[in-house]
Amino acid sequence: LKSQTPPSSPPHHLALASPLPSPFETSSTFFCTIFTSFLLGPPFVRWPRLPIFVDEMTDKATEKELQRLRRLPENKICPNCSRKDTMFGFSAVCWQYKTFVCTECKSAHQSFSHRCKSVSMSNWTMDEVRQLEEKNGGGNRLAHDRWVAGAPDSAKPDSSTPDTVLKRFIDQAYNQKRWEASPSSSPPVRREEQAP
Repeated sequence: LKSQTPPSSPPHHLALASPLPSPFETSSTFFCTIFTSFLLGPPFVRWPRLPIFVDEMTDKATEKELQRLRRLPENKICPNCSRKDTMFGFSAVCWQYKTFVCTECKSAHQSFSHRCKSVSMSNWTMDEVRQLEEKNGGGNRLAHDRWVAGAPDSAKPDSSTPDTVLKRFIDQAYNQKRWEASPSSSPPVRREEQAP
């Protein structure tokens, strides 16, 4: 009887250098390859300039001027509800009316598709910031005198006004222009400011 010998290893040309990858590893590698190709372009050659938004960030001079306007006393009073900010100024600008507004009035403006920008999170250009200056028609004081000052005291909101009432006031003041004054006209004179 022939003695039984243990089975020999497979021929060299059938031997595997490494075990087959799992389906998860295969799919993961595939999607990583596709994603890299999308970013860098085949055959993985870096484009001269990737679409990174570094160049669009607000520069230091523009940021400094924006913060200066934000901290002006007249811009630290919301033109709609007269809420006061005692710290660094409001963090939102209603761009359509060039005003610094509180969080509640920002939401009310946005409910009517009035574009708002964040002071800290949005990108700003110096031209945009200059439009917020009072000499260029921006700022809270001019906006209040034009859109809100003519409203009766009973209609003006305050810091405790419910959101629904605040939205109705924003609609009446800015969309319906119920109390709009001429931009070139002088602001209403209070009784205590009138000459005797």
